[in-house]
Amino acid sequence: MANYKKLPHSKIEFSLEISKDDLAKAQKSVIQKFKQNVEVKGFRKGHAPDEMVIASVGMNAIVSESFSHAIDKKYREFIVSNKLSPISQPKVEINDKKEPIQVKVKVEVYPEVEIGDYKKLKIELPKIKVTEKEIDDVVETILSDMKLGKEVKRAAKAKDLVEIDFRGKDEKGETIPNTDAKNHKLRIGMGFMLEDLEKGIEGMKAGEEKKDIKVKFPKNYHAKNMAGKTIPFDVKLHKVEEISAKNIDEDTIAKVTGKKKSVEEFRKDLKELIIGNKTKSEREKKSREFDQKLAKIVKVDLPESWIEAEVNAQLTRLKQSPQYQHDPAAFWKAIGKTEEEIKKEFAKSGEISLKTYLGLAKILEKEKIELNKDELAEAEKRVEYRLLQLDDKSEATKKRLMDQTIQSMKIDKYIDSITI
Repeated sequence: MANYKKLPHSKIEFSLEISKDDLAKAQKSVIQKFKQNVEVKGFRKGHAPDEMVIASVGMNAIVSESFSHAIDKKYREFIVSNKLSPISQPKVEINDKKEPIQVKVKVEVYPEVEIGDYKKLKIELPKIKVTEKEIDDVVETILSDMKLGKEVKRAAKAKDLVEIDFRGKDEKGETIPNTDAKNHKLRIGMGFMLEDLEKGIEGMKAGEEKKDIKVKFPKNYHAKNMAGKTIPFDVKLHKVEEISAKNIDEDTIAKVTGKKKSVEEFRKDLKELIIGNKTKSEREKKSREFDQKLAKIVKVDLPESWIEAEVNAQLTRLKQSPQYQHDPAAFWKAIGKTEEEIKKEFAKSGEISLKTYLGLAKILEKEKIELNKDELAEAEKRVEYRLLQLDDKSEATKKRLMDQTIQSMKIDKYIDSITI
């Protein structure tokens, strides 16, 4: 029977006794350690008499160090003999009113994990379908991004690519700084400019000019001198180009890909790309569902320090966002939650993440999932690549990264085996 008391959150409590003999042995070791570093006139390092070392260092320092040494030795012996795995620094209470000295220790240990019937859990991916319209949409997005339209002589309409000159004017009719451009290409009706301006361009033809288009700026517009105001704009339209998948040809494809391909080959490549993206999205969605289900069948008393670490990590990432950095008070108001409420949410999601990870670790152990020779070689490549990005390239860091990478690849291997 274990000679320690289990506490909530994977903490344990136990007592140690430090006798006079323990302190004497510890003091002998401490003096020997100081001998190697203390310089005593007339003696080589390590050869000075004990009393001269004590005189040089001070008895208080010797006693304090000896006491810590004795407790540490007893603590480690207890941990080893009880096959415990501490995950935090111990908290120590010392009662030196009597002999032997009583030391009460509380420490978090690696939690015990129990898992239910995990074999029923599978990741079922739906059959991915891609319509011709989805391919057309991707083609048009590419053409829009690369400004590759087909010139037409009709009036501009929504989703056309237009080339325009424009300028915003003040009360005197003079151009407002940073509101003008020449030969600017814009796909109207897509929200790239303010709605009033885009609507004003619709119906214009090449060579046409339109003055005093009334453009309403939002109240939260970044330029304070225009926020909430209605400003007149003059626009001259030079060219209207249609963005349409039906206009794609081999010359345009060559501009897009840098290679000569037929329209059929190009659309086939896009279809495979869409399938890949959809598959990835579905896999991520189903993996999140799997995590939720797995967490429910994992029984573990999670250490508080782990939950706290998860919360702090997520909160740090949140506070690194440009919106938070710009105005923390406005950020919390915008999301409609307090920092404490967010921390509670992070604690819940962190609990699921930890339970999922511990559950998967247990499954790997039960299923004896291992990496083969080629997979281990791949793990080494990944670690070497990650080390290139780090200043610390020590063996300890390399080992830590290797352990993490191997575990992650084992998890991926298991997930692949249950994906259908």
